[in-house]
Amino acid sequence: MQTPNVKSAKVRHHLSWLQVTILVCGFWLTYLAGNTRNPLANFAAVSVYDVKTVDVSTHLVLQLLAGPLAGTLIITLLITVIGGRNLWRALLQHLSARDWWCLVPLSVVMAALRWGLTTAANQLPWTWLNSDVIADIQWFDFSLIGVVAVRELLTLATVLLVLLTVLIAFEDRVRLSWRWVLYLALGVLAAGLGTTSLQPTFVRNLLVLGVPAIASLLVYSRWRNFWFVLLSYELVWRIVCVGFVLFMW
Repeated sequence: MQTPNVKSAKVRHHLSWLQVTILVCGFWLTYLAGNTRNPLANFAAVSVYDVKTVDVSTHLVLQLLAGPLAGTLIITLLITVIGGRNLWRALLQHLSARDWWCLVPLSVVMAALRWGLTTAANQLPWTWLNSDVIADIQWFDFSLIGVVAVRELLTLATVLLVLLTVLIAFEDRVRLSWRWVLYLALGVLAAGLGTTSLQPTFVRNLLVLGVPAIASLLVYSRWRNFWFVLLSYELVWRIVCVGFVLFMW
């Protein structure tokens, strides 16, 4: 079986600074489109009225999924057009059957890390967050649990694609002894992408989003596979969250 370092060496490449600039600007514009008032964001926003009436209609499901799905498609298009085939090859490395045996224990560790950091952040007196209507909608209607889970998975996939793309674009330009600075910067970027009107405290997001994002990047540096990172970050955590909702229901 090929080691991850051998697989990584086969896909090393250099994006031009123009490509990197276009990618980062494209990511930023996509972030703005989803986090500012505009027709697309307004359509994707779920009103309190929709939640209170629990109108599980096709329109409501489209509202829930429109924003994350559009963001994922736009990011995918940017990576394909600007990054090219080499970038996708680096993002989607093949995993052997032996590697998949590491997925569950690693997912348990990631879930424990996220739970611990979230619990710690919620105890800080100077952090606060608004009630997230979209995340809480699953408490109003059992049938929307899967829709909310898909929405959050798409959102997470978009953020991870951004982080991994920037990592791949810059990792060959940064000295190995300074690689930790790149990871810290990407952790800050992840916290920034998650800082919205619903999650307004940046320092809290550094704990809840930034640190787990750095952990996911370290996972990618070992396995070099986007889907493995996505599953290890979300698999056990999502099972626990859905199980908790079902138990409380």
